[in-house]
Amino acid sequence: MSQLFFDFFAEVKSEARESDFIISQENELVYSALRNFCSQKDFSSSNLQSVVIQGAKSSGKTELLRKILTEFSAEFLQKDDLVAVNLLQLFSANHFYILEDIDCIDDDNLLLHVINSAAEAKAFLILSTTSLQEFSLKDLVSRLKNITILTIKNPESDLMKMLMVKELAKLQITLKGEFIDNIVKNITRNYQAIFMAVKFLEMELASVGKGVDDELVKKVIKFINA
Repeated sequence: MSQLFFDFFAEVKSEARESDFIISQENELVYSALRNFCSQKDFSSSNLQSVVIQGAKSSGKTELLRKILTEFSAEFLQKDDLVAVNLLQLFSANHFYILEDIDCIDDDNLLLHVINSAAEAKAFLILSTTSLQEFSLKDLVSRLKNITILTIKNPESDLMKMLMVKELAKLQITLKGEFIDNIVKNITRNYQAIFMAVKFLEMELASVGKGVDDELVKKVIKFINA
């Protein structure tokens, strides 16, 4: 797979929308737990003060958090702004704050400072990540171990089919059910594979100027599994 394709794919998926979120058996427990978490009113008497949402790339973490944002009063923290402010002044007591993709923050000390500052300010904190294995600072690793982790499971075939149909419909691409079944059955069982398959189909259809056939389906499967 070319770097150009990955760069283009990353740009497309960065435009996550709350309307893209689908409640499924893979994420319904996380969604329910997160709603319960955000229903808390008082930090000092709360059961949980912070949570981590963990899920593979393209698993819908951002879409889920944007849906929560529409239901509850919460604020997204911008990573670039964290180094330029007094973190204690950034947080307000009993308010909810969301910090996405903590595994992409290079400074472990900064992340630990954010978590500790939120707790000191009595502010609720929601973190998201693809993995908790990226951190080396012992104090941060210890701190994260004491935070409840809500994990979005990898998709079963039914959800993969649903996601593929939805993404194809956005592009006004019609695909036979047997082609969708064949792709889903033979590619890696994760969210990113579905979005990459749809994007690859779009690019191929635009370049060859003909409809989807068995050869193109095989080409999609080979590309995703390469």
